[in-house]
Amino acid sequence: MAQTEDLSFRPLDDWTFLEESEPDKGILEIFERDTSTGKYHSRMSTLDRELHIGGNNLLGVVFTSSKAIDWVLRQHRNIFPSAFWPVVTKNLNGTFGCKYDRDENGEILKHDSWSCFKMKRIWKMPNGITVYDHWTQLSIFVRHHWETSSQLVMFLNCPEQLKSELRTLLSSIHRSDPYAWHAAFADEIRKVYNQAIWDLRGVVWEVEAHQKQLGSFQPQFTLLHDMARHISHNKEILDVAADTIESIIYEQSILDAQHPQLSDRVAWHIKEVHQQLYLTSKGIRATKFRCISLSERLQNEINLAFNIVSQRNNEASVQMAKSALVDNTMMKTVAIVSLVYLPGTFVSGIFGMNFFNFEAQGESGVNTWSLSHDFWLYWVVTIPLTLSTMAEGSAESEFNFSE
Repeated sequence: MAQTEDLSFRPLDDWTFLEESEPDKGILEIFERDTSTGKYHSRMSTLDRELHIGGNNLLGVVFTSSKAIDWVLRQHRNIFPSAFWPVVTKNLNGTFGCKYDRDENGEILKHDSWSCFKMKRIWKMPNGITVYDHWTQLSIFVRHHWETSSQLVMFLNCPEQLKSELRTLLSSIHRSDPYAWHAAFADEIRKVYNQAIWDLRGVVWEVEAHQKQLGSFQPQFTLLHDMARHISHNKEILDVAADTIESIIYEQSILDAQHPQLSDRVAWHIKEVHQQLYLTSKGIRATKFRCISLSERLQNEINLAFNIVSQRNNEASVQMAKSALVDNTMMKTVAIVSLVYLPGTFVSGIFGMNFFNFEAQGESGVNTWSLSHDFWLYWVVTIPLTLSTMAEGSAESEFNFSE
């Protein structure tokens, strides 16, 4: 499906997240299969009630949350394998595991398998610089009873968007192979991963479009840093998801190689599931390459932002240097003018002191110069003061140079 240049980012209305404070004590949405028609019918219940009725033998397709299962694990720790508990109680990037229950002859009685995928979705408000994100840990647990060909399939933490897609697939999944559920789940996860990368790509596109406006460009370094972090997280998530699917493919081949004659396994179902898992793995790798390309595009924008800032700083430095040159020229002019008038000012200051007298003497009226006998006081005060001032200025200059 073609992707358009949609920059109207908004909160993920179609991605309804399970709230941490959800007060569910084991609430389940159960889909049970009608053996006559093959269709599924849903009902609501609690895990406690189902375990009480079925005697720890829960069957059907179940949608619930990790919090609900965690609450029940404290009450009934023998329901699920201990290796599955970290999927419910820990913060994992992704994982896969399985466990066989056999009779005394080595024949498989029950097969448990589970897989977990991390998901990070982001969104950004129009014209904003803040990128919001939400983490989700999506998991599936499949229990296949070989003697009765009955199954428990449990999906954990699925948003409504993903639930809706999985509900439409229930009737088409090959029940003869327990890994068919993993294949269907992983393929839906791949689609969400793809959308998550397109969300990232939309914000990167907006950054690129913004930085083309060089005249009014203001670097959004916080946004650039946040986007680099989100892209790095998604690359890690995709790497782990690809490894998880490879583990599922390997375990399916082990089950097929060691137990090719299991009565309810259909050969062509196994091949279709294997092909679906392979194509999903290939799709996730392609999504990862798109994520790497986004990282490179974002790095180009970060480099551009730094180069533009450096260029503007250089231009500002040049302008400051030109202003300093003009100021220096003006100060030089002032200094020259001051030097021209300094001798006259000094002379007028000397002769303007009371040490000198020019007046008529005696009856002759002849004007004569007279110098006070105390004129030496001027030099006694002026010379030491000048020397001390020069010495203090020289000492301060040497101290600043040493620092």
